[in-house]
Amino acid sequence: MNREMAWRWRDVLVVAVVALAGCGRGPLGDEDLIKAANRSNIHRLTNLYSAFADQNRGVGPKDEKQFRGFVSKLSPERLERMGIDGAALDSLFVSERDSQPFEIKYGQKKPDGRSQTQGGGGAVPEVAVVLETAGVNGVRQAGFLGTRAVKSIDSGGIAKNE
Repeated sequence: MNREMAWRWRDVLVVAVVALAGCGRGPLGDEDLIKAANRSNIHRLTNLYSAFADQNRGVGPKDEKQFRGFVSKLSPERLERMGIDGAALDSLFVSERDSQPFEIKYGQKKPDGRSQTQGGGGAVPEVAVVLETAGVNGVRQAGFLGTRAVKSIDSGGIAKNE
């Protein structure tokens, strides 16, 4: 194969690789990522509580009325992307696992994100804001402001990431 032909094949290969790679989206699209982050009511409420805090100087809603008002003002499209039926908001506040209303800690302040230890390197601070009331088999789930993580907490108070 001559040099000119080799360059043509190289150009074809480069164009093919760029075309197959797409625009940097990766294997999951935006909608898939939103659904994955909101796979259950505790995830949805934790994300909504965090969104409220983000818009209110890092402080969560003062009570259930303010929180429900915030959620009800979101666009139907945003609620739908999160897997929330805007016409049935009451069901959002109930755990699918234990069928009990969530315990929500209102008025919590978002951690500042700085390490609690001198010199840094510590864990990211987080505050539990959405908790299952009863849980299942001695394990309750909790959603955290600061990291937006949902963790399982056993009867000994040990948290494990979901």
